[in-house]
Amino acid sequence: MQVINGKTDADHTYFEENNTIRNTSTFELERKNQNKGSFKIKQGVSFFDRKINIPNYNFSGLGTNSFTDISYVFNKQQHTVIGGINALYDKFKQTQATLTDQNTQSFTAGFYVQDTWDISSIVKIESGIRLDNVSYSNINYKRNQTFVLPRVSALFKINGNISSRIGGGLGYKIPTIFTEQTEAMQYQHVLPLNNVTAEKSAGFTVDINYKTRINDDVYFSINQLFFYTQINKPLVLQQDVNGNYNFSNASSPVKSRGFETNIKLIFDNNIKLFAGYTSIDARAGYLTGNQFLPLLPRDKLNLSLIYEREENFKIGLEGYLTGNQYLYNGKQTPSFWEFGAMAQKTIKKIAIFINFENFTDQRQSKYKTVVNPPHNNPVFDDIWNHTEGFVINGGIKIKL
Repeated sequence: MQVINGKTDADHTYFEENNTIRNTSTFELERKNQNKGSFKIKQGVSFFDRKINIPNYNFSGLGTNSFTDISYVFNKQQHTVIGGINALYDKFKQTQATLTDQNTQSFTAGFYVQDTWDISSIVKIESGIRLDNVSYSNINYKRNQTFVLPRVSALFKINGNISSRIGGGLGYKIPTIFTEQTEAMQYQHVLPLNNVTAEKSAGFTVDINYKTRINDDVYFSINQLFFYTQINKPLVLQQDVNGNYNFSNASSPVKSRGFETNIKLIFDNNIKLFAGYTSIDARAGYLTGNQFLPLLPRDKLNLSLIYEREENFKIGLEGYLTGNQYLYNGKQTPSFWEFGAMAQKTIKKIAIFINFENFTDQRQSKYKTVVNPPHNNPVFDDIWNHTEGFVINGGIKIKL
């Protein structure tokens, strides 16, 4: 802060400067036919220009992303079928850096088809398959991979109150140096990717939903979800003896399992209570000792109470509990609560709102200093809590 305020001295020379410009445009064209089919074209282009400056180091570049999708939907008796092709182009052009050349580009061409089959009023099955061919390259290597990605989901409406869904499928993610971990390092000493392959995933979910009206004034619903995911050949950041960082594919997978419970209560159509709890057990088989994934809370609880009179006003109170997390150094963080409140008043076509986010001022710096000395070459802790504290924002919405 002293450098920003123009008060640089021998101990206070460190600063961080980030400048970003993002420009996104989208285009969509849809034509519906008399036979209830529809033809759709989607096109999107985005540019992301970013500059990072710290003492004795600069990193900047332009990211270009283009997405095109052409699809056709038609209905026949108990089936709704959608098929299409798509193309995705992604390129990063580095304009300034120290030591490394991170220019990359990738191109994906895909084909997909999906069928939703209403077998009966009780059972509905949604199945599909996707075929992707991906080419990606950088200064070190080029690679081409083809992925066959099936997916299936079944919905069972047992009766008017109970329904259940079960589904699963495969996925993938091509390698990139742009991760949350490397961004915190400003991509310093991160070497270009070399001979790594895409991560591959497999997962499934099953849930059961129950809803009922207890009486004329009270509505209740609960959803219980269970999930499991396995990521094979996960991309892992490691440091070598020279202090440089590089990514490699681990031989052991990352496995994530858990459940999520969501409850909704509505009183007299005006008072609404939402409660949700998520439990996640995510472990990396390639880690020795403690295998829990860093910076991932094992438990999360969210509560929200809203009183609303439609087209008049609404007020709300919300609370979030974040459970313990492990840091990259193996230490465990404490759990913490945060609370927020909101209010909105509507007058004809004008709505005035105000939000009080984290009004109990929950901050990581209350537990320990986030920036560690020396001031001229600081070391930063992993971020596991809020850094900004209490925030108030508001505005006016006008409906034309």
